[in-house]
Amino acid sequence: MKPSHPSFPCNRRLLVAAAALVALTPVQAQQAEAAKAAGIEEVVVTAQRRSTLASKTPASLAVLSGDDLKTEGAADTKRLAELIPNVQIGNGALGGVEVAIRGIGATNNTEVGDPVVGVSIDGIFLGRPQMAGAALYDLERVEVLRGPQGTLYGRNSTAGAINIITKKPSKRFEGSGSLGASSYSGFQGDLMLNVPVADSFALRGVLSAVKRDGFVDTAHAPQNNFSKDKSDQDNVSGRLQGRLLLGADSTLTLSADMSRDRGVGPGAVSYAVVQANPRGAAGRFVPTSRYEGRNDIDASGLGAEFRHKLGFAELTLLAGHREQERNLLYSIAGAGAGAYNHASFKQDSAELRLASIGNGPLQWVAGVYGFREKGSPIVLQAFGPSVIFYQDPMKTDSKAVFGQATYAVVPSLRLTAGLRETQDTKSRTGCGYSFATLNAAGLSSLTDANNPLSSPPSAASLPACPTAAINNVPSTDWNKMTYRLGVDHDLSANTMVFATYSTGFKSGGFNDGNLLNVANRNAIIYNPEVLTAIEMGLKARLLQNMLQLNVSAYSYDYTDLQVSSLTTCASGTGTCTLTNNAGKARSRGLEIEGRYLLTPVDRVTFGLGLTDAKYSRFVTSGGFDWAGRKLDKAPSSMLNLGWSHQFALPGGAAVTTYIGTRYSASYLLSNPAANRQFEQTSYTRTDAHATYASADDRWDLQVYVRNIEDRNVATSYQFSGGQHGVYLAEPRIVGLRANIRF
Repeated sequence: MKPSHPSFPCNRRLLVAAAALVALTPVQAQQAEAAKAAGIEEVVVTAQRRSTLASKTPASLAVLSGDDLKTEGAADTKRLAELIPNVQIGNGALGGVEVAIRGIGATNNTEVGDPVVGVSIDGIFLGRPQMAGAALYDLERVEVLRGPQGTLYGRNSTAGAINIITKKPSKRFEGSGSLGASSYSGFQGDLMLNVPVADSFALRGVLSAVKRDGFVDTAHAPQNNFSKDKSDQDNVSGRLQGRLLLGADSTLTLSADMSRDRGVGPGAVSYAVVQANPRGAAGRFVPTSRYEGRNDIDASGLGAEFRHKLGFAELTLLAGHREQERNLLYSIAGAGAGAYNHASFKQDSAELRLASIGNGPLQWVAGVYGFREKGSPIVLQAFGPSVIFYQDPMKTDSKAVFGQATYAVVPSLRLTAGLRETQDTKSRTGCGYSFATLNAAGLSSLTDANNPLSSPPSAASLPACPTAAINNVPSTDWNKMTYRLGVDHDLSANTMVFATYSTGFKSGGFNDGNLLNVANRNAIIYNPEVLTAIEMGLKARLLQNMLQLNVSAYSYDYTDLQVSSLTTCASGTGTCTLTNNAGKARSRGLEIEGRYLLTPVDRVTFGLGLTDAKYSRFVTSGGFDWAGRKLDKAPSSMLNLGWSHQFALPGGAAVTTYIGTRYSASYLLSNPAANRQFEQTSYTRTDAHATYASADDRWDLQVYVRNIEDRNVATSYQFSGGQHGVYLAEPRIVGLRANIRF
């Protein structure tokens, strides 16, 4: 453990590399002329709730097309972290996926935790951290917005938003399939079929399956006596969509999806083991673990989108219903303790908005939004810690009205103003039981550590709540107005500069009354976090459209930043999650990213992120002063470099090769309650692949290797039974994948 607290990051090698990329030696005149016709393709995005060109959208925005994702083997959102600067995504506790953008993230994956990055699929916000690991297949694109999205996206998007846009049914009959095999007995298969049923109606169905043995070695420790290793994958998901044309101006799209996540679940490795073995299998070995684990997560969703053109504007009605049920059994390395977690969630959301159409000087969007979530029941059973916490129900209601307008003062100069008013209401009914209480009530079966539950107990089977003095029935609400002011100016037809001043808001919440052992209602409530952000940027397409360059500089100031810790429960045993507010925090940074078409067959991609993120005022729950300490998951510098080359073969076939690397400076994973910070040292992770494509582009075959260095990278922190553990990104993976299209 050796945390560092540098001033604003300055890594000479990275700065030199970035400067070299921006000023790459011009290609020969004949090469540039040959490539001019193609150039770098423009991408249309809907990040501002209207269709705009990515190069003309005044926001820090990264876009990956469906083809990009397939080429890079991105099976779920965690892979995005390897492709986009200043974005980190990894496994967390309780099956959660932890997303951090520009050093701002959330680590509370319990039933009371909320995400800080809004992840949505086709506009439907995913309320639980466990939903953020969505499978990526048959997609149009993924848009990653950095910075607060308080106007158009609202609550719980202070760090940014990830928009997953699926491919929609079309009038063309088509299909595709893929099969892949990889290290750790990995298998991946996808199947898509699009059928035009009639001139006005089409169906599109997709099935996807991913299976892989675990890479955290627990089965080879004799004392564990396990049959499987942890951090495995066993996922099946599917989606069915129908699109109906209701005349020339109206469209109705209906969707249904499901997913099933099985296996033994993620495994945390002792921090000391990873630190001693930064590379190779030795850093992924767990000598003692109480339970093999169980990871049962089932999710499903229904969605409907109705669009109608009114002449002056387009009306959109978007509604969605999602359900998730999880049963998890897990333990931490060497702790001799484990926990069973059951949770069932249902959420409903609806958005009605109007967006202007046409090319007039005034462009605008306005709407109303509603969200409701209910968790019932929720049971957390910890073996060894000796506590069951029962919550039935938990409720969240959120309502908002919003609007944003852009006015062109002159054709090259535009002003933007946006406003959103949000009202959040949360409530919970909960009760904590010690094992002694349950044993006295004749419920010793619930406390048998050697026979973990196969299903949660019903409320009727539990005795009356023995902790009436502890306030576990809080209810409160918050109102917040967030806004955005911006200006953007075209320096030329292909170069734009912009500046924004915006705010973001993340809803407050509750800690467990049992954790604090207090009757005071206000003592268990933590406040919303509020962000004020200033950002300036440049977007350019240069060298006859051969170079795409995006530059952003930002300054964040946080009030009441929510920080989660893992600490000993009030009973004196077991681990509980505690969230409290850091008084002030700030983050400053610079990002440079782009693509350069070096020759007609050579493409360079690059990205550089510099970050300085610290607490300005923060006294932890343990009474420690953390002012001046770095925020978690905020490396001072990150660099992405990639190069692809296409070899033409006789007959029209082609082979495309790619090699890319990601460098990250060291960053911290913290437990403020215990005054501990753990360092993930600097690292590089390099990927390479080669793809053979047939002359008619009907099929291709790819061989790939990811994480060539076999580097063990900690993505999040876990504490239980006095043991400090970390979850890891994937080790070296070698694989083969075949795709066919018809």
